Amino acid sequence: MRSSLPERLSARQAEIARLVARGNSTREIAATLFLSPRTVENHIAAIFNKLGVGSRLELASALLTSAAGIDQKSAGTTAPGPPTNLPLARTSLLARETEIADIVRIFEDSRLVTVIGAGGIGKTRSAIAVGEALLGGMPGGVWFVQLAALGKGAFVAGAIAQALDVRESLARPVLETLLAQLKPKRMLLILDNCEHVIADAAAIANALLAECPHLRILATSREPLRIAGEQTYRLPSLAVPTADESRELSAVRAAGYAALVLFAQSAKGSDRSFALSDDNAPIVADICRRLDGIPLAIELAAARVSILTVRALSTRLEDRFAVLTRGDRAALPRHQTMRALIDWSYDLLAPAEQRLFERLSVFAGGCDLAAATAVHADEADEIGVLALLSSLVDKSLVIADLTDREPRYRFLETTRQYAREKLAVGCEAMPAARRHALFYLELAERLEGTVVRIVDAERAWAHQELENWRAALDWSLEARGDVILGQRLAAATMDVWLDVSLTEGRRWLAAAVALTDERTPALVRARLDFAATGIAQSLGEWSVVIAESRGLIEIFRELGATLEVTRLEYWTGRSLLCLGRFAEGEQLLRGVLEKARSLQDRRLFGEALENIAYAQSSSGNLAEARAYIAEALDVWHSLGAERKASNAEVILAEAEFRAGYVERAIGLVTTALLRLRQIDHGRVMPAIINLAAYLIACDRWGEAQAVACEALGLAQETQRTVYRAWALQHVAAVAALSANAESDLAKLATSARLIGYVDARIAVLASPREYTEQQEYDRVRTVLRDALGSEEMERLMAAGAGMMEHQAVTLALSI
Repeated sequence: MRSSLPERLSARQAEIARLVARGNSTREIAATLFLSPRTVENHIAAIFNKLGVGSRLELASALLTSAAGIDQKSAGTTAPGPPTNLPLARTSLLARETEIADIVRIFEDSRLVTVIGAGGIGKTRSAIAVGEALLGGMPGGVWFVQLAALGKGAFVAGAIAQALDVRESLARPVLETLLAQLKPKRMLLILDNCEHVIADAAAIANALLAECPHLRILATSREPLRIAGEQTYRLPSLAVPTADESRELSAVRAAGYAALVLFAQSAKGSDRSFALSDDNAPIVADICRRLDGIPLAIELAAARVSILTVRALSTRLEDRFAVLTRGDRAALPRHQTMRALIDWSYDLLAPAEQRLFERLSVFAGGCDLAAATAVHADEADEIGVLALLSSLVDKSLVIADLTDREPRYRFLETTRQYAREKLAVGCEAMPAARRHALFYLELAERLEGTVVRIVDAERAWAHQELENWRAALDWSLEARGDVILGQRLAAATMDVWLDVSLTEGRRWLAAAVALTDERTPALVRARLDFAATGIAQSLGEWSVVIAESRGLIEIFRELGATLEVTRLEYWTGRSLLCLGRFAEGEQLLRGVLEKARSLQDRRLFGEALENIAYAQSSSGNLAEARAYIAEALDVWHSLGAERKASNAEVILAEAEFRAGYVERAIGLVTTALLRLRQIDHGRVMPAIINLAAYLIACDRWGEAQAVACEALGLAQETQRTVYRAWALQHVAAVAALSANAESDLAKLATSARLIGYVDARIAVLASPREYTEQQEYDRVRTVLRDALGSEEMERLMAAGAGMMEHQAVTLALSI
């Protein structure tokens, strides 16, 4: 093995090799260098490959032989090798191994790579790491040229010449001198921070590449150079956990996220006692996620731990530009605060780009081209807006998501806050918010007026716009931007909330109704009542639906609003069925079926078919129920509505159960439940409630208990009152029916109290037990009466009827 081992390793690899030679473990090296253990192992594997060794022992032996050389390089002295002026990194480069390797691979096929990304994302540090990785294969060296301080593009060639120590001549232009000097050399030139001198940097890079066949150029910029042969690489943010992952994040798991490790490393620089713990990891994760995983923002935030706790820091991020200051005094001025960093990019924009940049801040969840055009329609048409958007994307101020059927454009949240401040300063906030709210009102009304409304294909698209609908409602209602517009929007988004969150939909409707007065148009008030009735129907408030629908049907009939009338009749018919008034309900639903057919409303047609099937199964007509469900399934499959198809199978399972085919019912509802969990976890309630009942009917107590408890938890999350009552009954049924009459008296008493609570709740809701729940209830009462006696059972049930909801739930979970 040659003695010049150090020159074959990067500075970081030499440092790791030195620690290996001293006998440090992977975990010890990771802790010392603030790297993840996996990163250390990857470096060690690369060292093995470079030095031709096969084990740590071999590596240690080889390195100890040339320890002096390794120590010299670790201390910052350069062993003989390719020349370079690469800055010595003072901080570790976290979790960028994949990106560095990707960029190195691109150089196998391209001589020009431009690393692009938002300010503070780590472009410079990554470029230095790429330079270190390529140094061994560049006899002419790797040369770093910092362009950030240049006032004019005309100084670019001079900056390159100065970095390379190329003497300029008065007799000829500096570019000609550079071309002559660099033409024979195999080298890498790193042009860092090109965005403010982009045209001159591009022209010089183009000339150098054309005349110097062995030259490679790595540029960093917030936008591409846009010259022939350029390959761009967009540097991503550091990995952060999702909101769900963050809630239960431990310190051990936090170490697997580069953003959190960077926070901890930076915080330790301000407070040596700081460390990630199980207590603070979820808060640090929230901070890093809200900072979009941007390294500079994380470093600036972490610097505040010397004067703020992480919880206090998290609460102050709403005013993040006041918090994200006090950076490294030795850094470029724009890297010392987040505001200065974004100022740099903003000031480079043309006036037209600045105006669109500011207006895009009204979008809370990103937007598509049509929405962006709507808020900028006074200045540009769609083609003009697309051109401006493309420029903002190129300059790394806007992110383009091209994975959906329509491209979507969004800000990083810190950039959005900056743009909102600029919008407010320019007195543009109110007009832009109004145009935004009007666009999303029109979108909701279009969705409301379609005969299909939200089925599977539309769900992902509709969910993308949730934050925008919320923002429009907040501006129009909460901020009183335009109350009548907000009232129209609250009513028009009913179908959205039926699919997403009934409680949130009801909350917005309540806010809209609270602001009604003599200025509220009668039609707007009627549409609010219509939407409230739809929410009540989905929440199982059957008596409320029947009472409210009567007057509304007359109002919409007079308006000639046939679709609204038909939907109200459908809700009424379904409510009648759920109250056990099968003949009335089925008659009304058959009328709905014909109207839906004439309206060509296939969704309403399918829903009417399902409910007629339910009415038929209630009358014991299994064959008719099967036929109606089969027709409904054809409708749902033709619409691509697999969620609705699964719901139809749940209704068929109930029909099979009523007919005595319990195992068939379990099979159907289990299959439907598996699909519903994949498609829409929030819509599994009916399936889970019924499955618990079927398992209880088969005396499968362990399975039934687990399913009933899951149903109870979901009912709590979704605030479905009637489902909560049925889940509690199922928990009580398992307790009573599986108990030993002689030794489990406490369990039987608990069951009696829960049954009493359920009786009281469904009486208030006017929601009688359906066939399945009634069969189970009768069976439970018989067991309780035989075990406890009629008098004691009634006493316990009466006590349960007086419980509060939280008491009943706590009691159920204690069994």
